[in-house]
Amino acid sequence: MQVDKTAAGLAVTSFWPFVSRFQVFALDLKQYGYTLVAGPSHYYLWILARRPDLPIKIRNDLFDKAHVRGFPVKGPILVDHNVEACL
Repeated sequence: MQVDKTAAGLAVTSFWPFVSRFQVFALDLKQYGYTLVAGPSHYYLWILARRPDLPIKIRNDLFDKAHVRGFPVKGPILVDHNVEACL
């Protein structure tokens, strides 16, 4: 993945001192309700959202943006956020 120096990024430290870097490909600029981020390869791609009920239209728009950038978006793993599943 070619990194755009003017693009937003995300750095995550799961185990210090190791840092994983991700690039932000899409962002809800009005309410910061969701973002589309990817790792340094086309293997990892996430939609991060503040709420578990992201509208399907927004989700599909994000999948379309990812597909245009070469990400395989068939058969995504969708997390069940209902109360019973999260307990």
